[in-house]
Amino acid sequence: MIQRIQTIFLFLSFAMGAILIFVNPIYAEYEYELNGINYQVVFQYWSTFGEEVQNGLMMFNYQWIHFVLLLGLSILTFTAIFLFRNPKIQIYLIIISTVFTGLLTFCLMYDFISFRSSQVIVNNKDLNAHIFWTVLITALNLLSIVAIQVDRRSIPQNYFASPKG
Repeated sequence: MIQRIQTIFLFLSFAMGAILIFVNPIYAEYEYELNGINYQVVFQYWSTFGEEVQNGLMMFNYQWIHFVLLLGLSILTFTAIFLFRNPKIQIYLIIISTVFTGLLTFCLMYDFISFRSSQVIVNNKDLNAHIFWTVLITALNLLSIVAIQVDRRSIPQNYFASPKG
């Protein structure tokens, strides 16, 4: 039902995923030097922005797999809110959403680490706090699974049976 605690956890998880889609926050920044030219690059959740500091040349790069993972985790958690009569399916959707969140975190950190280990001279690097949004989404998903399990034990088993008629 809508008034249960797992609904609040799932809605917060959905809202954070939707915010990450629409806001696209910066999670890492670099200032580096390549062939004597200073560059600055900004890593966002589903795009990358870079510029040459001296001449102002700009570069954009879209990471569509990150966008698809964000969209998938948002849709799955939103759908799971309304499947309160099917807790098994609800838990499966939340687990898949958590896997999407883990894959997104892995992809973001891979981009950060692979750029850090590239052949450029890094002057300054910064990993922002926005990377922890995925950790918070994962924590909310896990809390909702626990709440669903507790809720299943406290509700009579015939409640989940489909009505005849």
